[in-house]
Parts: sequence; structure tokens; C-alpha cells
Amino acid sequence: MKLKTFYYVAASLLATTFFSCEKNEDDSVLNYESSTILAKSTTTFSDNFERPTNQLFDRWDNHGGCYDYSFKIQNDPANNNNKVLRVRSIMDEDNSNCNDWTSNVTSSCGGLRRRVELLPTTRAGYKEDFWIGFRLFIPNNFPNKQPSARMNLSQIIPVFNGQDGTDMKFHIDKHQELELEVRTSNTGRTNFPLGNLDRGTWNNWVIHFKRSKGNDGVAKVWKNNQLLVNHSGQTTYTTNENGMWKIGIYNGCLTDLDNDKTYDVFFDNVKLASGTNLFDLVNPAQMDNSDNSNNGDSTDPTNENSICATNNWQSFPIDSQNNTFSSEWDITPKSQNINTTITLADGNPIAWSENACIVRFKNGNISAFNETGYTNLRNFNANQTYKVKLEVDVSSKTYSIFINDQLEASNYKFRNDLPNETKINHWAIYEKNSISDLCVENFKLSSNNMNPICATTNWQSFPIVSQNNTFSSEWDITPENQNINTTVTLADGNPTTWSENACIVRFKNGKISAFNETGYTDLRNFNANQTYKVKLEVNVSSKTYSIFINNQLEASNYKFRNDLPNETKIDHWAIYEKNSSNSLCVENVNIN
Repeated sequence: MKLKTFYYVAASLLATTFFSCEKNEDDSVLNYESSTILAKSTTTFSDNFERPTNQLFDRWDNHGGCYDYSFKIQNDPANNNNKVLRVRSIMDEDNSNCNDWTSNVTSSCGGLRRRVELLPTTRAGYKEDFWIGFRLFIPNNFPNKQPSARMNLSQIIPVFNGQDGTDMKFHIDKHQELELEVRTSNTGRTNFPLGNLDRGTWNNWVIHFKRSKGNDGVAKVWKNNQLLVNHSGQTTYTTNENGMWKIGIYNGCLTDLDNDKTYDVFFDNVKLASGTNLFDLVNPAQMDNSDNSNNGDSTDPTNENSICATNNWQSFPIDSQNNTFSSEWDITPKSQNINTTITLADGNPIAWSENACIVRFKNGNISAFNETGYTNLRNFNANQTYKVKLEVDVSSKTYSIFINDQLEASNYKFRNDLPNETKINHWAIYEKNSISDLCVENFKLSSNNMNPICATTNWQSFPIVSQNNTFSSEWDITPENQNINTTVTLADGNPTTWSENACIVRFKNGKISAFNETGYTDLRNFNANQTYKVKLEVNVSSKTYSIFINNQLEASNYKFRNDLPNETKIDHWAIYEKNSSNSLCVENVNIN
């Protein structure tokens, strides 16, 4: 991800200062003034607000809002066991002494505008796929505003010149409903309806936004995994790389009729990332801290790894397979009136014809694609979980289907659109009609006959399904001699050096060791030409892992390497030899 860091320094200030405009509501509330935007290096950004208010800006650059009540981390209004961010704007406040460039500014419509917003340093670059996820709660006592007023809750602005140059606004419109406004031409915008405010209910929002002046721009919005906006085309009027994303409350065109009103909105599980196919990564349902009873989630809030079908293709990388392997899913249809496919493919499919193996849940029947068409295998019931396993032979271009450990079909042929397929490196899910009526969890890949991968003096890395909770990884590792220095690792992204890995197991000079936060600890000896089954049980949220060798626990709760204090996911494994090539080989990789 390209990082763009914007610096705004108030003329009268050289460092961030904090002050109060009036008396605190309580000791946990933070007073602050908008001043310096700090530079922080991150590849993604996330915040679940599980900390005191006075630590809020450890992860955010403050921007807008001067009152002590503007931002507060407090108990979830729907669940006291969860911490969330409250943003408050009071319409009759006097900002004239707040030293805030946004205060008491007359808008073009003749009213006032006031801003209570937060700004991270993560930026939406030009022609960069930018993903936003957050949970939003609008309370039952949220007042109606005047029809002329704008109330933005999230926006992307490509320039910082005080002009109305916004590319994207997620706002409350004049009808008291939510709306997405997109810059679809150099001088005009298009509004896309997002439905009513759903007062008193938590909702999960995901936005995929690609800033472009051409036809390759993207604006997509999902609410609780349901796609509401799917725009392709122009989304900005400038090629400026510095697209600033903000969240909070921005009020424009206020009138005297809006005075004496207090507007509160609540945010949680904010996540930003750049790249392709990152819906699952930023989906706030995957970051839940609690089981809210009224949270709007379409997935089970106790299972953070559920992936639910939408009418956009979602694909997930796996270790590239060119021989025999098996893949498994636990699949739960929520109704019978669906048309959902779970597939295996080479690359990111965007159509059925780009998949080699296809299992379909449609109108109460489970079927599979056999070269030229579907064959029904068995019936299915709503809200019942089915364990689906595919045993695949890439060389013969065939696969067999098991459902609940029962063989249902043998040696079905790959779809005939792919006669020359030589590898499988993704699985995918797609729903043609309804949204979120089928969910998948507990994906498992077993490549028991995978060609060995041998270490070289160049880093080799292999994508896996992105993991942000607990999972395990296994390898059968065979060192060919003892005088080696080979590491097998887990990382976020493609590592090119040791410091870019979270979990590291090393075979060196007859010793197997593992990295524990700041250095290696020896675990046991190893012999040349003997195979060792190495298993890592990883907890991404606690940034720890345990190491098993030949089913024997060797180390518990080792910490991720300390170069990665903010790691939020693992999506690759890697292998590297410092000295000589082909002196250690790996096979039978298994990620659970």
C-alpha cells in the first residue's frame, strides 16, 4: 500500500496542544484543539476503541472539534461490555475562541458549518483501491435536522484548500436518510440512497472506493454484507494522491432552527486498507469485541471468520496447487431460495466460466459442475451446516465431492472453459440473487501430495487466506544437512527480510529455534534427512504463537517479532535460506 502522509501545522503552534473550552463532563473525557497532523507509519489502520479517551489520539490525528465533549470513548449504548467512540456536535456552541479553522465559517448556502471529525494518516491514493469498514450506531433520540443542512459522517477529500472538493460523502440527506454522494464528473455529483437511519441499531458498513477521473473508478457500499451501491466510472476531479478520509460529524448549512440540538453518533471497529479483494479484511463484523444483541450483523457475531456471499465475487488466495489436494468448508445456507456458488480457480474469478470446480446451493438442491453443466447431488435445508470437501487432481483436471463425509460424486471434470488449467490458487464465493443468505467458515486446505518447496537464498512467499483471529499452520520439513540457516515464517504480505515476519521457526546448525519477540530461543536438535512435522498455533489478536514439533508442544505463547507491534493479519507463509540453496524442503502445507 502506498502511504501518503499529510502535514497541516497551525501557524501559531509548533506541537499538538490540549485545552478546554468549558468544564469536563467527567475525568475520562479528552479536551483537545485541532492543530498538528502527526505522521504515523502504517500499512493498514484499525481501531476498536478499547482504551481510555485520553489515549484516543495514539492512533488518530486530531482534526476539527474543540469542546471537551466532542470525542469520548464510552460504553456501547447497546452493550455496556463493549467500548465505542461517541462523537458529539451541539448546534448552539460558540466556536469563536477555539482556534479552529473550521469554526463559524459561513457556507455558500448562507448557514454555518461545524466539524467534529477524526483523521488518520492513511490516505486514499489516486487509482488506489481503498477499503473502509466501520460500525455505526445512531441513537433513538437523534434529532431531525433542517432539510437544507448537510450532515456528513464519513468523507474523502483529495485537497486541503478549504474548497468543496469532496470525492465521497457518506451523509444524512434532507429526508433524514443515509446517502452516498460521489463526484461522478468534474463539476457534478451523483447521490446513491442507502436507506433509513436505523436508529437504535448497530450496522456494519464497508466502502470500496477507487479515486479516478477515468472509467476505472469504483464506489461500492455494503450494509451488513448487502451490496447497496455498485458504481463504476469517474469518482474524482483531480489526480491528487492525497485523498484524506475522515469520520465524525460535519454539519453544513445550519440555520437558527437547528440551535439547541445535540447530535450524537457512535462508531466502532474502524478499519482501513488498500489493495484488491479486501472486503473480508475491513468488514467490521470480523472485528467484533462483543455479542451485541441488536447489532445488525448478518453473520454469527461469535464467529469472526464467517464469510457470507454477496452478488460481487469474493475470492481468497491459497497456496498454489498443481497436483492433488483437498479443500473443505462448513457451509450454512440461511434459506432455500438462493443461488450461491463456492468455487476453486486459477486467479480471481469474476464469472462462473473462470472457475475450475463449482459447488452450487440453489433452490434447495446442492449440485456440482461436471465439465459442461450442473448435476444435482442432494437436497439441503435452511439453517443447517454442511461440511463440503473437494478432493482435486489438477493434473487430471478432475475433482470428487464429499458432503458431511459422504461421497456424492467422483471424478467430475473441470469446467470445459478451462481445458489448459495447470494450477489452482484461489477459492471464491458468489451469490447471484439474494445477499448474505449463505455463509462459509472453517476453510481448510490440505495438500498432501504437493510438490516439495525447497529453500533458496531468495525469499519465497506464498499467499494464504487472510487470518485475523486464531488459526494453525503446518509443514512437513526435511533438512538435508545440519549446516544450514533456514527459516520458515508467517507474515503480513511478501517478506523480503526477517524483520517483516511475525512468526519465525529456524533450522540452524543442528538446532530448531523460534523467534520470541526480540530473539531466537532453541527448542530441540534436528538430524539431517529426517522429516519434522512443525505446527504453529497462532493468535493474531494477542500477537502470540505456540510451536509443536512432531505433535509435541515445544513452546507456548511466543510473541510476534517486535518489529511488528501493530500487525492485524497474517496472509503469507515464506521460506528462506541464508547460506546454501536447496538444503531444506517443505511439503504438505496445511492452513486451518
